[in-house]
Amino acid sequence: MSEEAKKPRTNLNGIHILIVDDSDDLREILEFILKSKGATVDSARDGAEAIDKTHSSTYDLILMDMRMPGLDGNDTALKIRSGSHDMKIIALTGDVDGEKYLRKESPFNAYIAKPIDPANLSVSILKTMNS
Repeated sequence: MSEEAKKPRTNLNGIHILIVDDSDDLREILEFILKSKGATVDSARDGAEAIDKTHSSTYDLILMDMRMPGLDGNDTALKIRSGSHDMKIIALTGDVDGEKYLRKESPFNAYIAKPIDPANLSVSILKTMNS
């Protein structure tokens, strides 16, 4: 690994992110925030679309809604992981017990509680990318 690759990230420039959420409004807001901070962003409205996108693009990080029609966030993340895709996945959840997404058997690297605080979004992403 090069010295450059070992340096911790301090901004979102160059990070390719996939937002997966069934809420059009939330996807648009997150996309706006992340693009304004230098990230490259794609979005998917459900688990099936997210899986398709991971077959055709490479992502550094996925922001995954947990409650979606069809495949929920956990099943979608497990299917993505089974394809040996090596990326970070953050659960977006309104659950009171967000810690359950950090268990050893969980496909998630981290979680962000909803409603999402835009001021802490980048911090959470950078912390996950640097872990």
